Amino acid sequence: MVNSKLAILIVEDQEFLATMISAGLTNQGYQATVKFSINEAIEFIDNSQPNVVVTDLNFGLGPTGLDLIDYIQAKYPWIGIIVLSAHQSAEIATGKPWKFGPEISYIVKSEVDSLAQIEAAIRSSLSAQRSTIEPSSTIGAQLITKAQAEVLRLVAEGLSNQAIADDRGTTVRAVEALLARTYDALGISKNPEIDSRITAVKILQSGILHVD
Repeated sequence: MVNSKLAILIVEDQEFLATMISAGLTNQGYQATVKFSINEAIEFIDNSQPNVVVTDLNFGLGPTGLDLIDYIQAKYPWIGIIVLSAHQSAEIATGKPWKFGPEISYIVKSEVDSLAQIEAAIRSSLSAQRSTIEPSSTIGAQLITKAQAEVLRLVAEGLSNQAIADDRGTTVRAVEALLARTYDALGISKNPEIDSRITAVKILQSGILHVD
């Protein structure tokens, strides 16, 4: 299935709703995981870096969905975010004034009448994440080499060029050359207005790449 490479994390303290969404997405070919608290979600994100996070806002005492969103945007800006809340506004849900950017999809639970709405939000969140930093033109290529895929994976894990060189048993100059070829293959090397490193990771996380 097209969706089989997309990992979705559902962060929701209502077990029935979380399980229902997870089961539906799994049936559609997504890799769905449920966590019932913000701390559990952060641990999972650090270890697995899903493509999209679907989160409630109000988790009672302790960290809120806003805290989770802050964490994701600061550390993993390529992850798509969907808010699934019982309230029309984040301020009502958490008591904190908050305005979401266009890259975040906001869904009110009572207005959801089919899984298709969640799937549409997933697609929208991924598109929004890519459009925030990518050029308006279509990505140059979906096929990359095994070496390019490996170096992108290491970049996504937050490794520096020196750390990547150490991991691969090569030099920093060789890593820089490999990254340059990878950016060329993705069609993102010639736009000075974007961060090629972050953009490449976002493309990797979108699940559209294939190894030639």
